Amino acid sequence: MDQTARDDALRLLRAAKDIFLEQHGRSAELFREGADLDLVEAGNRIGLGVGLPRHNAAVQWLGDQDAIVEELTWNVVNVPAYRVTVHGVELAGP
Repeated sequence: MDQTARDDALRLLRAAKDIFLEQHGRSAELFREGADLDLVEAGNRIGLGVGLPRHNAAVQWLGDQDAIVEELTWNVVNVPAYRVTVHGVELAGP
């Protein structure tokens, strides 16, 4: 396992959780399985923009860990939409 990809993935997931909570209320209980993740904005916040190899590796790591699932629909900027899984909620922490 690539430690950089893991670390980037966890930072990306936590940033996505923060964005979700900002948009939907500050209660951590709202962030649960099926919550939508803005990995584009999360990546921008932590300096890992979409298309950068480290962003792609982080998203791949999250998928490999079953922390996120890709939606079949695509959002406005032609980037896949993602939702968090139960394991992803656990990885994101409190």
